[in-house]
Amino acid sequence: MARNEKDERRATELAEVGRICSKVPENPPETFQEALQFIWFVQLGAILSENPLALNPGRFDQFMYLYYRHDIDAGNSTDKDILELIECYWIKLSEWVWTISANTADFFAGYNQFQNLTVGGKTRDGKDATNELSYLCLKATEEVQTHQPGLSVRIHQDCPQEFLDAVTHLVSIGTGFPAIHSDSAGYQMLLNAGYEPEDARDWSNCGCVVPHFRKTYEWTSAVNVNFTAALEYALKMGSVESQGRKWDWMKKNQRNSTHIKMLKRLFIASLIDSLK
Repeated sequence: MARNEKDERRATELAEVGRICSKVPENPPETFQEALQFIWFVQLGAILSENPLALNPGRFDQFMYLYYRHDIDAGNSTDKDILELIECYWIKLSEWVWTISANTADFFAGYNQFQNLTVGGKTRDGKDATNELSYLCLKATEEVQTHQPGLSVRIHQDCPQEFLDAVTHLVSIGTGFPAIHSDSAGYQMLLNAGYEPEDARDWSNCGCVVPHFRKTYEWTSAVNVNFTAALEYALKMGSVESQGRKWDWMKKNQRNSTHIKMLKRLFIASLIDSLK
């Protein structure tokens, strides 16, 4: 592609992409772009092999910061260059919905991939973890306005005011991002689950709102309880034609079904049954 490209600048970019793709992930990355290509290859490989939802990039501003500093300190990149690469990554994360299986598409057409990417929070030793990449991630979401990644921020009492202002600014744009999470709540949840304090401080969001540690995982299932169905069963004394179900035990209480206490009891019983 680089050899056939007539635009000199684009040809140089394509040649660099080719060099990087020949290097990673077989070899360790050294630059920000190499590291970004590395994690995208890993993400894409897992997507193609597992057809997953909620494959989460994790604490992007933490594990990518070493490569950010390498490029900035060496004078090889500016924040504008890094921002452009992050925005390209955001776009790639939004494309892979087309790789889902036909079976998945039947049940979850248009479903969010829930690739939760977390910024902010604290370091493993309890210090504020906000850095330049934290702000660039917020900026990337503001500019490209893609539906992925699902950007989350960890907020604690020692967050810089500048970071809080950047978060509220992005909220005001109306993209639906970022999701704002209490850092102390996530930390306490992992402590309660038996994690060491250092690991608990290193939590990131999985899927929707599930704090987890990068080396292990847990999932609080959404359960998908249909509360309105339980109410419908209660109001119709257990007879709902669309479901083809009838509960005989409800007929005994039909005379008193207008009583609010009876209605509550029938609703709770219907709800419990739906969870079985």
